[in-house]
Amino acid sequence: MITSNPDIAALPWQVLSDEIARILSKDADTLENNINYYQKLRKTPGTDPQKLHNIYNKLIREQTRFFYFSEIYFRLQNPNLVNMMNGIEQVFSKQKEINGKEDDDFVIYFRKCQESSQVYYMPL
Repeated sequence: MITSNPDIAALPWQVLSDEIARILSKDADTLENNINYYQKLRKTPGTDPQKLHNIYNKLIREQTRFFYFSEIYFRLQNPNLVNMMNGIEQVFSKQKEINGKEDDDFVIYFRKCQESSQVYYMPL
């Protein structure tokens, strides 16, 4: 079951992004080591074919998961998206300071003009 971890959910956008990059880097190293181990087993005479098949299937799942999460990470690094998410976090924080609570109904508007961007917040 997919659930949210409150400690992770409280992290600012950039900290979360940096942590994801660190995890993906470590996963890339682990995946490479696992592929090397599989290659070594393949060359070892007498290795159980079922064990090789199971390891191969696990590697394919790990590799696919790594590629999908890497792609999501790279897409989230789009500078416009990063600016927008940082701006939205700042606006939410300011509104909570001002009102003492989060609004239930609001509109957020992101404006980018040349190299400048701004996030606008309007409670409804």
